[in-house]
Amino acid sequence: MLSSKIEGTHTTLADLVLYEATRVAAPGGDNEVVANYLAAFDYGRARCGEIPVGRRLFGEMHEILMRGEDARATTPEQVRDCLVVIGTPPLSGARFVPPPALFVNELLENLETYLREETEAALIKLAVAHYQFEAIHPFRDGNGRLGRLLISLWLQKERILTEPMLYLSAYFEQNQNEYYDRLLRVSMHGEWTEWILFFLRGVETQSIDAALRTQRLVELRRAYHDRLTGPRVTQSLHRLVDELFKIPAISIPMARDFLRITYPAAKALVDRLVAAEILSRDSIVIRGTAYYVAGELLNSLNEQVDPAAGAPAA
Repeated sequence: MLSSKIEGTHTTLADLVLYEATRVAAPGGDNEVVANYLAAFDYGRARCGEIPVGRRLFGEMHEILMRGEDARATTPEQVRDCLVVIGTPPLSGARFVPPPALFVNELLENLETYLREETEAALIKLAVAHYQFEAIHPFRDGNGRLGRLLISLWLQKERILTEPMLYLSAYFEQNQNEYYDRLLRVSMHGEWTEWILFFLRGVETQSIDAALRTQRLVELRRAYHDRLTGPRVTQSLHRLVDELFKIPAISIPMARDFLRITYPAAKALVDRLVAAEILSRDSIVIRGTAYYVAGELLNSLNEQVDPAAGAPAA
């Protein structure tokens, strides 16, 4: 979501959660754009275990990102065959002009080799690679999103992280002007040290944020289990609570299939979670199926954290 937000697209966390549950994008606005981003992210996470993080993977993910767009304008999965500018055309008003199309394939090959063979410290290598991708700007559209996906994919590929817990897009969005300026100043003045330090501060900031949010979720999960006590509380109910911490929305058919129980039994469990105020009372109907959102859990994810206090910021 935040990786798309920095490029001017917006959606709600509830819409994203419902997309995760249903794989159906909410109509209108930017929901389909962000849904494409999530689909490309999921695809890339699975695919990077099979092929290198490089030209082929970028192309396959680009095709997913551009679904629903004008194929003639975005040329899905194909590197650009034209000059592009960053900023306001024409060239005289551009903020940055990436390399001519003639050199894009060669530069992407160089980036792929760098990721595979160089022995620099992992985070420094990643800072350099992210700059390289954004400077090459290999596609007509979607380069910003793909460049930020590169960060999570490579960390997973190298087994530095086993789950995508580090979201630098949030840091880039909060420091958007400096982010763009630091990238530009590498190109114009060779200010690599300043860019790498900015990137590493982002890693530190988002690592702290992820740790605090994880702590918050652990405490909320414990509170939910404590809330569900009594002779009629089954292990199945607690399993359903744990499942909400993967996707904070559920339908009765989802509960039925997950627990392998009957529809009436699943309905009774969902009703118990609604009564316990773990699921919202008002459902959202998508393609004839009612989905219940874990509203308190979503609010907990949405709230900012205070790095100093380890609690939601006022």
